[in-house]
Amino acid sequence: DYSINYYNDPARGYIYDITVPITSVRLRESIGTVHIGLTRKVVDEAVDRVNRYIKYLTIFGLIIGGFGALLIATIIVKPVHALIRSAKEIGDGNFDYRMEVHRKDELGHLMASFNEMAAGLQQKQIIKESFGRYVAPEVLEMILHNKETWFKGKKTTVTVLFADIRGFTSYSERTDPETLINHLNEYFTLMTSIVQKHQGYI
Repeated sequence: DYSINYYNDPARGYIYDITVPITSVRLRESIGTVHIGLTRKVVDEAVDRVNRYIKYLTIFGLIIGGFGALLIATIIVKPVHALIRSAKEIGDGNFDYRMEVHRKDELGHLMASFNEMAAGLQQKQIIKESFGRYVAPEVLEMILHNKETWFKGKKTTVTVLFADIRGFTSYSERTDPETLINHLNEYFTLMTSIVQKHQGYI
């Protein structure tokens, strides 16, 4: 066993005296002691060095942790937030919304897929808005959801109305396109409302 004592030296200040007994293995008895003297200044300097190392390691760890958090936020958190926002925008019917994709990893592919989905929904919405003015909603839904089979047709009994605009050819030749389209839209609006009122399809 060892013991530690200290005493005050007028010239060098406090000195720690570490005493270690020396025992002979062969004789199994104490043959003396070893004394190690350390001034308090040496011990304090060693403790200060350790404290400085701990402080530096702590600061270094905080810096590394900060960079790690920033890296995680840049690589994962921000793209996930962008995907969540994109899903919300699309859910709210904003099919014009697109994400900026600057990555080539899995998240980048997912973001690109979201943009493609938004473009597809936008195209579908345009078709709905364009044809929905003249085509019955159930027919439009059948066309959009059965793209492979709707044009094959089936036998049924129907009443067909053929309507023509008298003198349309000569009228269209002397009328500017904008005015002609406006007049056609007015005509189709009137005809469509009457046909659909009687459960007819355009």
